[in-house]
Amino acid sequence: MRQLTTAAAVALLCATAPAMQRGDDAVSKTALVREDIVIPPAPVLSPEEALATFELPPGFEVELAASEPLINDPVQVVFDDVGRMWVVEWTAYMPDIDATNELEPICEIAVLTDTDGDGVMDERTVFLDGLQLPRSVAPTRDGALVILPPDLYFCRDTDGDGRADERTLIETVDPGLAGHKNPEHAVNGLLRTLDNRFHCANGGYSYEWTGEAFERVRHTGGGQWGIATDDMGRIFFNSNSDALRFDQYSSVYAVRNPNLPRPPGVKSRVVQDQTVYSSRVNPGINRGYQPHMLTEEGKLARTTGTCAPYIQRGDGLGPDVKGDAFVCEPCGNLVLRYDLVEDDRGGLRGEPARKESSFMTSTDERFRPVNIAGGPDGCIYIVDLYRGVLQHRNYVTSFLRRQVIERELETPLGLGRIWRVKRTNQAGASGPKLSEASWDELALTLNHPNGWWRDRAQRVFVEEGAEDEEAEAALHAHLAAEPTPMGWVHGLWALDGLSATTESEVLAALAHEDARVVETGVRTGEWHLKLGSESVAEAMLSVAEGESYKLRRQVGLSLGEGHSKAADAALVEFLARYSDDEDLRRITFSGVGGRELELLSAWLKRDDVLEKTDGRSRALKDFARGIAREGKMENVEGLVALIAGGCKDNWQKGALCDGVQSARDKDKDKNPLPMLVSREPAGLMALEAEGDFLSKKFAGLQESLVWPGKPGVEIAEARELTEEESALYAHGANLYMGICAGCHQPSGRGEDGKGPPLKTSPYVLGDEGWLVRVLMHGLGGEIKVMGKTWNQEMPALAGSDRDIAAVLTYIRREWGHTAEPVSEETVAGVRAASGDRQHSWTVEELKELLEAKD
Repeated sequence: MRQLTTAAAVALLCATAPAMQRGDDAVSKTALVREDIVIPPAPVLSPEEALATFELPPGFEVELAASEPLINDPVQVVFDDVGRMWVVEWTAYMPDIDATNELEPICEIAVLTDTDGDGVMDERTVFLDGLQLPRSVAPTRDGALVILPPDLYFCRDTDGDGRADERTLIETVDPGLAGHKNPEHAVNGLLRTLDNRFHCANGGYSYEWTGEAFERVRHTGGGQWGIATDDMGRIFFNSNSDALRFDQYSSVYAVRNPNLPRPPGVKSRVVQDQTVYSSRVNPGINRGYQPHMLTEEGKLARTTGTCAPYIQRGDGLGPDVKGDAFVCEPCGNLVLRYDLVEDDRGGLRGEPARKESSFMTSTDERFRPVNIAGGPDGCIYIVDLYRGVLQHRNYVTSFLRRQVIERELETPLGLGRIWRVKRTNQAGASGPKLSEASWDELALTLNHPNGWWRDRAQRVFVEEGAEDEEAEAALHAHLAAEPTPMGWVHGLWALDGLSATTESEVLAALAHEDARVVETGVRTGEWHLKLGSESVAEAMLSVAEGESYKLRRQVGLSLGEGHSKAADAALVEFLARYSDDEDLRRITFSGVGGRELELLSAWLKRDDVLEKTDGRSRALKDFARGIAREGKMENVEGLVALIAGGCKDNWQKGALCDGVQSARDKDKDKNPLPMLVSREPAGLMALEAEGDFLSKKFAGLQESLVWPGKPGVEIAEARELTEEESALYAHGANLYMGICAGCHQPSGRGEDGKGPPLKTSPYVLGDEGWLVRVLMHGLGGEIKVMGKTWNQEMPALAGSDRDIAAVLTYIRREWGHTAEPVSEETVAGVRAASGDRQHSWTVEELKELLEAKD
């Protein structure tokens, strides 16, 4: 094995710097330390030899749990209920520095078993093989969810041989095939979380079982590779140069209202100082040529490849470690550990657990920790890809390429280890055999000190206890028996997963002395808000009056989920109390989307919001902005009516006018554009006021809105729809709101990562045949809409010719559009011309049809 001095490495750097294609004018040689330091070789070590290379804090130990030849190139590990280890393997990943034949279908997902109980896996069963870079696996419901790019599958072994022989497609999660083209940036994770969902990293969604199928739930997304959760279900993630971030609350709330900016508290940075401490020289990193990346000793100075965060929820490492965050840094051959300190508003600060020292380091350059899992013993398990080449070819700089080739890091392949990190002379508490435990025994397990056991017991209740009266009875008895705080938390979420919480249980949780129980009561109480419970709504408002800001915020978030008379009354009350707190006001408005007019009407009737404050003025602006952005004609007219006669003070009228103005899009020069509506809003032009203040506000409002026929505005007037066309439009409105609005939004403005805008889209207002084909068969591949490229899979509308005509008529006549409606006969003609076509269209195919038509 060739050894290089840092002088030689600098020579390589200087020779290749022009090929790096970066904007650096020059590269400092001091980035690669003193020239007398020798870069050590990186020989392949046996697992026994590798053990001697690790350095951990006193009192911690490393043990081998699995290694080659039992496993090959592992990237994810997860334990099932009986303690078996499910391993995702990337045997084909980067076989050389150019990724030659990387998509060869030779990857596998295997299940490992420790048959003799010595802590080392010794039996392997291949669950799935012939795979191309599988992303993640999550055992569930007598099978497993698996991400096999581009799709998510539910796979089962139906004949008991351990191999999956049944695959059910859930949906396409990776339409651009990033999992093949760009493995560092594609959806992964499938982490089961406290709310009974499977959460994904690098994708803004999770999946939940509805009783019949797995369905997608939207989130803000976040993370690159790997995802974690803490005891209260908060989601943690990171990217290669940012060690740790988290969502202060479930980001499901943050994506509810597309008409307003997302509220604060999601994707919050936890670690500010990105310094790392390596135990070896690290020249083989992708950005090694940058001055700040390596210390004077040639060691990694800061994060560059962080991934796979993990929050310790087990009891096997001691109470002082519980709740700490662990983060993999495979480029530096180390694992980081952070103490997490929470502030009084729910934010976290991550501090290194040891000053000037990483938690786990190795002098072996091939030690590549790429994932971490918690086990039934309360210990953590480090997934070691164990290879020389880590960086994918898409990001290999000339500098790194030379490092790999000169130092012979491409081979060997097919290795891999799973390391168990434990505390000396300490063992985690054991639990029952879950597959044989009674419901009462499982209920007791919800109190277990190790989160792994609590999670598994909750899983059994939710997945196997549906429609089982004994399961529900055991959970109700568990909550009545004064469980531990975490026993309360898991018990409530288990019942929530069965839609079986009682109002009295939620009220008891809301009155509990432990904040964790109270928070869970607020979240699981949302179901009772939907049922119209005034008692739960009042109890939540009482919780908000307490000292905890975090609980107050959760109340504001949860009230927006109620959509009932009691919940909406409580939401308006909450907003009236706390509108001057910007963060609370914004999180509350995340839950009013589509109901702004109704809630605004209730707000304006209150006497306790008459005095002008900055928060109340902003609240009124947000109400009006949401109504204007959504663009529903009846709501715009309702807003005008409130401005004309529903306000008790002129400052309220002015704030509402300002809100409409703030909803206007801007052109390339940042000048506000008018908002198109389908007709003149009743009462708009009749608004008059004495005095300059309101006169200017009304004039600005009248100028903001345009419609066909408005004097001085050149917009083609729409002909009046016939009676049949009007019925078609009304039918289409119902279908659109029920099927299409989830992606394209009620406002027709679309949403990032879901669906492009339809409002003023040339495709919507263009050729009818194009639109019919898209709804009839779907659309795949890239499409550019108003300057932005989209690459989501548009499914076909499973409906009749009349349904398709109705939806198209609606979108061509809503939001101020004046295009001709689409007839049922037009749809039938296109269907006949399309023959027996079953697959979706691409933009290129549709353009060819249009050109042939012309």
